[in-house]
Amino acid sequence: MSRLKFPPRPDLVTARLSPDGFRREFRNASRSVTGRVYKLERRQTFQEPGNPSWEAFAAGDMRRALELIEEDRATQRDFKKIFDDRDAHFYRLRVIEDPLSSYLKWELAHFRLNAEEGEKIFIVNQAMIADLDLRYRLDDYTIFDRSLAFFLNYSDDGLFLHADMVSDPAVMSELVALSEEVLARSIRFEDYPVDLSFSE
Repeated sequence: MSRLKFPPRPDLVTARLSPDGFRREFRNASRSVTGRVYKLERRQTFQEPGNPSWEAFAAGDMRRALELIEEDRATQRDFKKIFDDRDAHFYRLRVIEDPLSSYLKWELAHFRLNAEEGEKIFIVNQAMIADLDLRYRLDDYTIFDRSLAFFLNYSDDGLFLHADMVSDPAVMSELVALSEEVLARSIRFEDYPVDLSFSE
């Protein structure tokens, strides 16, 4: 019987983390990872207060939002270097639905910069993983190696509320297998047929 659920079973949650607590634990896990990180993003809309580019986008100023994405290039390089220094691999798995939300259009512009800096980003249309979505009711998560996962929880309008930390071996094993199956069905961001002309 599967132990993997979204959200995770309460008895398997080792800690419920505030946004600040999650960011701290995420940094710690990033600096100790030895193999792979899978970050699956399922929601189609998020709120990112504190992110200048997102705030410009939310205010309707896409031109300024795109300028601020470019200004964030050094931050992306620093993020990737954390994993490169450990010879670890960070895989971003992005589930998208048609038609694209306005948030996703902004996010895909950001992904273009990330991909230029070497981040491994894979896009999968929800229809390509509909069976997995139905089975698990997928939601956002990040898994480090086979030892630690963060299940992310958001408000209905996409504001990050808290993260549930899980390290149960059976859940880890199934979550890795799920991530690898999603990856196998995905297309590299650079090859995915999506029109980014809106960002020119």
